[in-house]
Amino acid sequence: MIMKPFLKYTFTLSFLFSCLFHVLGQIQTGEYPPSFFSKSAKLAGQSNTFTVQIEKPNLEQIRKEDQIEDQHKDIPWRFGKAIDVDYNLTNSGVWIQEGSVSIWKLTIKVPDAISLNLNFDQFELSENAKLFAFTNNYNDVLGALTSRNNKTDGKFAIRPLKGDELTLELTVPTQEVSQNIITISQVVYGYRNIFEKASKSFGSSGNCNLDINCEKGERWNDIKRSVVLILRANNTRWCSGALVNNVLEDGKPFVLTANHCGLQTNSIFVFNYESPNCKNPTDGSLSNSISGATLRASHGNSDFTLFELSSTPPASFHVYYAGWDNRDISSQRSTGIHHPSGDVKKISHDYDSVTNSGYYSSGTTHWQVSNWDEGTTEVGSSGSSLFNQYQRIVGQLHGGDASCTDNLQDYYGKFSTSWNAISGNSNQLQPWLDPNNTGTQVMNGFDPASANHAYDIELIHLYHLSNYSCDTAQVPKLILKNKGDSSVQYIKMQVVLNGMFQSPLVFNGNLNRHDIVEIAIPNLQYGNGINQLSIYVDSIGPNPDQYYFNDTLEQEFYVNKVNDFVNVALKTDDYGSETSWLIKPNNHNFFSIKSPLYQDVNGGVLYNQSVCLYDSCFTFELNDAFNDGFNGTFGNGYLLVTNSIGDTLIFENNFTTGQKTYSFCLSGVSSIQENKRLEKLELFPNPVQSGNQLLVKGKIERDVTLIIFDLNGREVLKPTLNGQIIDIPSSLNAGIYFLKIVDDTKRYAPTKFIVQ
Repeated sequence: MIMKPFLKYTFTLSFLFSCLFHVLGQIQTGEYPPSFFSKSAKLAGQSNTFTVQIEKPNLEQIRKEDQIEDQHKDIPWRFGKAIDVDYNLTNSGVWIQEGSVSIWKLTIKVPDAISLNLNFDQFELSENAKLFAFTNNYNDVLGALTSRNNKTDGKFAIRPLKGDELTLELTVPTQEVSQNIITISQVVYGYRNIFEKASKSFGSSGNCNLDINCEKGERWNDIKRSVVLILRANNTRWCSGALVNNVLEDGKPFVLTANHCGLQTNSIFVFNYESPNCKNPTDGSLSNSISGATLRASHGNSDFTLFELSSTPPASFHVYYAGWDNRDISSQRSTGIHHPSGDVKKISHDYDSVTNSGYYSSGTTHWQVSNWDEGTTEVGSSGSSLFNQYQRIVGQLHGGDASCTDNLQDYYGKFSTSWNAISGNSNQLQPWLDPNNTGTQVMNGFDPASANHAYDIELIHLYHLSNYSCDTAQVPKLILKNKGDSSVQYIKMQVVLNGMFQSPLVFNGNLNRHDIVEIAIPNLQYGNGINQLSIYVDSIGPNPDQYYFNDTLEQEFYVNKVNDFVNVALKTDDYGSETSWLIKPNNHNFFSIKSPLYQDVNGGVLYNQSVCLYDSCFTFELNDAFNDGFNGTFGNGYLLVTNSIGDTLIFENNFTTGQKTYSFCLSGVSSIQENKRLEKLELFPNPVQSGNQLLVKGKIERDVTLIIFDLNGREVLKPTLNGQIIDIPSSLNAGIYFLKIVDDTKRYAPTKFIVQ
């Protein structure tokens, strides 16, 4: 019998190495092979003389292992089986002579493979040689690989190509043929589909995952470019990582991932694997890849590994070097960007502060995310960075139980622990990311490319503003970033609460490119029920913001000013960290109230929490991470929920599964229904040219008054609504405006539009 504590401390796989690379990795010229253009080469390509067929592996045992391993994020996700081979330029393939050029071709076919990739134990190309790898019909072409890809240890690998057939084509001047050495040691048979276009996206990740290029990833379009998909364990498994900045800001390509991911000298690193759009998603490309890296530092206490790529990603990869914070300060709002199950890039958000933890134990080496508010993580997400509210790395994913079906915790090894907690350069981040020991604690990101605009302020997000709260005096904090090339000393922003302009926000100081600042928004008078807060960038000193699409933030939230309370009494078993609960309103899914984090204590602990609610009906969801509840081998817990006068709403003392749900209602004097939700309308086209027309997209059922305001809240025009059309006079100057609709029976959110 496997005891429960053994399940908690699952093994990790580490393949540590240390070797030197002085030249470039898997960098391509972007060419196509000669057979794509040459008739004679194409005819030769129809011959079977250079095709080898490999028997597909028996996957029965592998799939049984996957069923177990896939439950643990601290075991990298496996997509392929490595088949040992010995193919080289003399014992395999065929040579074709075309004038002064010799062409070697080899086709490898493995029936029913979803993808194929290759590992080389000898790889050396001459000065003018070009190697191509491509699928049938040239649907996916890798190349040309040249001598720039040679490495001192002779190892190399190529990324997965879709399908069960892969062709290598080497072109080389005949006099250089003897200078080329290629030995293929393994063919990786891809048996899990990272390419399939299915209802749950293009790979195996769950359907609750959020695509990076959808709405929830809008303010992360620079940070996302640091995220990398990593192939390891003979390039048969996936992990995630991030390209990180260093104090010198010299573009040295350091990648941070998890220690348990492990890697070898010919690991492959893929940038920009993401769906390029949201509304009509398509599969991403694996073409931006680099082979090889050098281990710089790693340690198991915080489960980190830092390595340096064998080459600097070229400008065409458009990468970003993420910033970091090495202080032991908990994130108030957390975000992860990762490749769950090797899928296209996804994003997850948690709007609560992280807590100190060990890995499935007490301690201070990890940050614990109690549960994700949006999205989740999965196997394959391992090694991905945890970003705080300032978009700086504070940890990397070690493991956890969160998934689309379980709203549970994840554990991230702390960046602050990895920094210098263990002595020795090979155990620390500090010697590599701060080589001159400057004592830098906070580092912003670095973009080697110029910004698209001179003046561009991005409003990232608001925090300290709960989706639901009984705190009528909460002071939200705004995080903004300078994404323009020019330094900024003054920023003016307009604040609108429930359709009413508030006092403007003003920043005075110096904000360089990539700099981030936090500004509090005080003195807001909230209504009871639904509130809407909007913030807009007005001006940047004497200059307008040159990019309109990231200078607006809007957030809806509930404020309960007349409240009722329930008491949640929960007695845990020995493993309290497994237990969690949620309270959700039955009439909408706008917010939920989470449990605190419970501790593992022999004999259990009785916790009491007072929860502020209102007159309505609710669902109480009780969860256990290991699907054995709190009544059984490890203790006798219970749950008791009572209202403000002590009446029992829920009692549970037979919880032996992973989840139970209960319903209860409150009735008394409290209410949260006074404010109606703001109706939102869209305007098209937006931006609009002065003298043209705006179409109001949304149904307006009665006569209303229209008012157009400028950014200072001044009324500039009362236009007439003709059906769904508004005429924009040519006299209206270029700038940002707001359309407000006044209706006695409905509340409309002010809608921003731009006149050009």
